[in-house]
Amino acid sequence: MLDVPGFFPICSDVTDDGSIVVGSNGDGSVFRWTYEGGTEIIGSGQAHETFWAKIAGDGSAIVSDQADSLGVSQAARYTEGDGWQLLGGGANIDGSISSGWGISQDGSVVTGFMWTEQARAEGFSWTQGGGMVGLGATRREHPAAATT
Repeated sequence: MLDVPGFFPICSDVTDDGSIVVGSNGDGSVFRWTYEGGTEIIGSGQAHETFWAKIAGDGSAIVSDQADSLGVSQAARYTEGDGWQLLGGGANIDGSISSGWGISQDGSVVTGFMWTEQARAEGFSWTQGGGMVGLGATRREHPAAATT
């Protein structure tokens, strides 16, 4: 049974083999659930608008949004060994500089959007070695995230 503390838990992704479920409890905290270990809160609860999380198909990494020490929300990648790694972004639009929306099967590539100075969403791809690379801005002023 999935027992998630919080007021509005949402399961948003599952590993390829179904052994790990991730999501948000509605206050910005990210959770991970396993049959053996139950529910573990792994997010800080300080994200701007985190109502989702995605997990690599092999379970090695999770992507969502987390806030930095100034409260600015951005795409972030979680691994068991390193915890949350903030990925950066573009312009600060209403307290957010980027948002993580997808992750590759092996956890090595994160996708999402970052904000431009013109308040437009630009898709990005992120890797440990290459960092965040813009994929071009959208024509509209709303997010059109890149997905894996």
